Parts: sequence; structure tokens; C-alpha cells
Amino acid sequence: MEDSPGRVLIVEDETELAELLEFNLRRQGFFPSIAHDGLSACRLIGKERPELILLDLMLPDLDGWEICRMVRSHPESEMAQVPIIMLTAMGTLKDRVRGIELGADIYLSKPYSIKEVLLHVQQLITRRRRQRKMEQELDQLQTTINQEKNWQQMLFHELRNQLLVISGYSFRLDSRHQEHNPQMSREYLQAINRSSNYLNKLAEEFMIIRQVDSGGCQLPQTPTEPQWLVEEIVELFRPHARDQGKTLELHSQAVFPLNLNQTALKLILSNLLENAVKYSGIGKRIAVRLTPTTTGLEIRVEDDGPGIAPDDLELIFDKFYRSPKLSDKLTGTGLGLYTARTLARAMGGEIRVHNRSEGGACFVVSLPA
Repeated sequence: MEDSPGRVLIVEDETELAELLEFNLRRQGFFPSIAHDGLSACRLIGKERPELILLDLMLPDLDGWEICRMVRSHPESEMAQVPIIMLTAMGTLKDRVRGIELGADIYLSKPYSIKEVLLHVQQLITRRRRQRKMEQELDQLQTTINQEKNWQQMLFHELRNQLLVISGYSFRLDSRHQEHNPQMSREYLQAINRSSNYLNKLAEEFMIIRQVDSGGCQLPQTPTEPQWLVEEIVELFRPHARDQGKTLELHSQAVFPLNLNQTALKLILSNLLENAVKYSGIGKRIAVRLTPTTTGLEIRVEDDGPGIAPDDLELIFDKFYRSPKLSDKLTGTGLGLYTARTLARAMGGEIRVHNRSEGGACFVVSLPA
């Protein structure tokens, strides 16, 4: 792309000179267009968005000085920085200085060399393309830096919250501060265990995301029986769902062993079930369905909750995305579904989501044989 010809707008009221420039530019592979007056030039600039403008100064309707001023003050930075070569009979030092001050990249007085014009055109377009590429890379770098800052702040916040939970319940378990109560002790230990498991999952997600962002995500896969692994995760979440007043069901069909990364599949299911328990209301049902397909297997996680807003159906898989429609009381990192889809794709699979006609959401994990 950097070496390919570009679009050039010739703004010249002398027909023969404009056609001469057009002919030579086209011979070099450029895509020129012509405007013979200032108003036509303005229309073509907006319509064709040229990569360079060859600009005469003495024009009908609107002179080249004003066109240059309008281009340089364009609200879009992409257009405001388009290279401009002024080609004019006005060759005094005062005119040259004025042209450069207005923003011309090159100022050539008539008569000029066509070969010199073509050389400047090629160099300016190439330079501008390289500049745009650098700007895009800088934008991407800044985005990465901002995401890293957001991730670090979120990680610190989550670590602090969970450590407060652990330290608080540990303090209560201290026999010096409470009478012995087996039932209460079990509840405290369960709370500590949940926080510890959450921190462990957060650490695993952090490591995987860092690998993905650095382009080095390698997921070793081994022959695995998906049925027992899905059953294990469902059983882990069943007490949590029950404590939240929800029913967790498993509907499983026999599936042949597949090459999978067990940690990845556990994280995928854990994130989906965690969301289902969190966002479905009290008394609602959550169902996990494991089904063999002609190409592998399909795992569905269905809930009877409020469903997902149409605008959020794809956005929810973006890193750090949290719907503005969610209650502030529902905490989260905005990484769960991003991690789930990333891991599914790393195993050659995919995750889709849709709203069920009877209400609630359905996440579908497809993995190949």
C-alpha cells in the first residue's frame, strides 16, 4: 500500500496544463481528477478525499489561497493534513512565503518541470502514508497502555475486595473473638473458600490474557471426556446457585473424548455459570446442556433471567466491556466473556449468544472434534 499510487486532485483553470498533468500522473499509475475552479475543487475534495492536491492559485470563484486555508482548517485531521503542492505563476518571494505560511508543502513557480512535480507527488504521498501508519501504531500503543492501566486498577480493586473478605472471616474464626459455633464456622470457611477460588480464577485469566495480548497464547490439548469435566464444574456451582435461590440443572448426552485444554474449558464454563447465577433473578432456573454434534460438541448455558439488550449482544465479548444498563451493585471485571471467547477460539471453537424466545439468554459453546 505504501508504494502504490494514490488519488491526486489537480486544481488548474488552464485546460491544457491540467490535462498535461493528468496524462503524466496517469502514466505513473496515479488516479488524477481535475477541477477547473475553486468551488468545483471544494466539492471534489469532500467527495474524493484525495491523498494530494496540486493547487493553482489564480482560479475562478475561489482562489487557491482560500482553498489551502480551508483544507488546513478542515475538522478532520486526515483531510487537514493532506499534502498540497502549489503550482502558480506567482513566483515572488512574498508569494512563496505566504504559500508556506498557509500550509503548502511545496511551492513551484511556472514554468515548472513535470518530472519534478511527479517526484514531489510520489515523495509526499509516501511520506504521508508512513506518517498515518505511525499515528495508527501510536494510537494502538496508547490503547494498549490505557487497557493495561485499567486492568491493573481493576485487578487491585478485586484483590483488595477479596482479601478484605478473607481477612474479615478469618478474624471471626479466631476463637478469641467468638464462641464456638460449627455452623457459623462452616459458613465463614465457605466464604473464604469462594474468595480464594475467585482469586485463583482471576490469576488464571490474567496469565492467559497477557499471553493472548503478547501473541503467544499456546493451549496444549489432551484427550478429554467433556462429560465428566462439565459435571464437575456444574457440581461446583450448584451450592452457590442454591444459596442464591436458583436451580442449576445439567442435561448431558454421551460425548466421545475430544482434544481439549481442560483448564480453558473450566474457565469458559465457570465464567458462563458465574454470569448466569449473578444476573438471573431469585427462583430462576439455569440449565447446562451438553450435546454431541457432527463436528464435535456443543455446550449450552441457558437462564431465565432478563436476557441481554440487543445493543449488547456482541459488545459483551469485548475486553473490559460492562453494559451501562447493569446495576452498579453487580460487580465484575468485564473480562469473563472476553476470556471465554478467546479460549474457545484458541481451541478452534466459538461462543455465540442469543436471547431465548421464552425469556432469558442462551450462550452456546461450540468445540471441534
